[in-house]
Amino acid sequence: MISTDASIQRYNRADGLLWDDIDTDGFWEESDGTFLIGTSHGLSRFDPRAARHATGSLPLFVTSAILGGREQVLEKEPAASYHQSIDLQFSSLTFRDSPSVQCMYRLDGLESEFTQTNIRQVRYPGIALRQLRF
Repeated sequence: MISTDASIQRYNRADGLLWDDIDTDGFWEESDGTFLIGTSHGLSRFDPRAARHATGSLPLFVTSAILGGREQVLEKEPAASYHQSIDLQFSSLTFRDSPSVQCMYRLDGLESEFTQTNIRQVRYPGIALRQLRF
């Protein structure tokens, strides 16, 4: 896209588009300043004013919990005995450049400092279970 100051900006899937191509006649500017972009994988509504400027924190969601080798149903209270491992997988809700999104977590009651990572899983081997909050 060519911006008002005549600079050229390149946008792709990391900015929230469905794919990195544009189909023939697949570009339309809306009256509100957003664009409809037709790609080989579908139609994207794109707001270049919001692209690459999103900041702030997003909540993390636990997508899988394995306690002592048994997968837990996340709606129920986890059940495991003492000195067993905890394996958690988690995600943040974003479509923008997901692999580079940094997550921060800690197991409250066990860790005092947050860990920052772009890896979406954590394992705590052989800890005594008690009231812990992720």
